[in-house]
Parts: sequence; structure tokens; C-alpha cells
Amino acid sequence: AFSDKSDKNMSYLWGNYDETLSNRRSFFEKNQLNPDEAIMMHVVHEDNILEVGSSDFKKGIYDQESAIQTDALITTQPGVTLCLLTADCLPIIFYDVKKSLLILAHLGWKGTDKRFTQKIIQTMIDKYSCTASDIKVIIGPGIRKDSYIFDRPIAQESNPDWHPYLKELPNNQISVDLASYNLYQMSSLGVGNVYVSPNDTANPESNNFSHFRSQKTDEPEGRLLTIATLK
Repeated sequence: AFSDKSDKNMSYLWGNYDETLSNRRSFFEKNQLNPDEAIMMHVVHEDNILEVGSSDFKKGIYDQESAIQTDALITTQPGVTLCLLTADCLPIIFYDVKKSLLILAHLGWKGTDKRFTQKIIQTMIDKYSCTASDIKVIIGPGIRKDSYIFDRPIAQESNPDWHPYLKELPNNQISVDLASYNLYQMSSLGVGNVYVSPNDTANPESNNFSHFRSQKTDEPEGRLLTIATLK
């Protein structure tokens, strides 16, 4: 499940502690899940994958400091809820139907540049004996190419691998297609069962928090919560 602004802010960094905790608890209740059986990640913008289980419960749900520092959580245990806060970066869920293997990952441009999506899928194949055709993927709400626009130059231009996902615009601007580059990384390893949320977090019409949009409009910031669990 993916929260939106109607569920209110989910990050302690952008809101009162008691209110934020109440928001988190309400979101878990809404989705009929127990927050005491959840594990939160604290992203570090690298390409680390960490396996977790029930022994890691309560990490990061009740305070920011105890969230697990990584950019992907993986579990094979039913009932473990993986959690990720985002504003514009992509929350991506990987699930192997036959192996009952679940991964929740954070993909910003740095992780995408490191081909983190390929590393995750290759880990599923090499370490957990997954088959590409059995892997299902959901790319959740995040910034899309129509909103992810910068004045040139940008770092991605120096890497030829990004060029198919960059579009030159008037006024010396450039659009970055983060989702499509990740889709390419999936397809290169034979993963094609992918759902992409149409929700562009930075779009002015979006009912989502967006750091990118807030920088332009000075609107209050907040963070969205993605939760994923095996049943």
C-alpha cells in the first residue's frame, strides 16, 4: 500500500512526533496490519540489500534513529511488513510468486545510476534461485519525466547510459525519465511483469507530498509511506 496526503505526513523529520506516530498507526490500521510487525528502512542512497525477519521488528516505526540503514529490505517471512518513506524517489516492490520472496527498494537517481534494480534482480536469481519470469514488480508513486526537469547541465549527461532517458527541452532544460531507466534494467534481465503507478508525485495536481515540488512552491513538506508484506 502507498500512502498519500490524505493519510498525512509519515516522517518524524517533517512533523510533530505524536502526530506522525498517530498517522503511521492509522495507516497500518487502515490496511489491517500490525505496526509492531514492521521494519522501517533509512535510505542511504547506495546499493545495499539487507535481509530481515521478525527479529528486526519495531526498528524505526517508533523512532527515526532505529530505522535500518539500507536502500532495500528483503524478507522471506510471512507477516513481516517492510516500510519505506519517500517524497519523489521510486518505491519499488519485487515479489517472486513461487519463492515467496519480497523486496522493497528505494530508487532515486543515484541508485538508478548504480543500476541498483539490476543488482536486486540478479541477487534474487543468484542467491534465492528465482526465475525472471516469476518475478513481479510494482513501481509506486514517484516523480515522472513530465515533472523531473532541470536546468542544464546535470550529472546524468556525463554518463552515456542515461542518454536514452534524457530529453532536451526549450530554455536549456532537460527532462529525466527515472522510471524508464529502471524498466530497462528490469527488461535486460528478463523481468517483464511490471506495474507502473501513473501517479507523478511532483505534479501540481498530485495528492502526494513532493520535495521537488515543495522546493518550487514553498508548500509544507512531508513524506509518503510504502508498506509491503507477505501473507
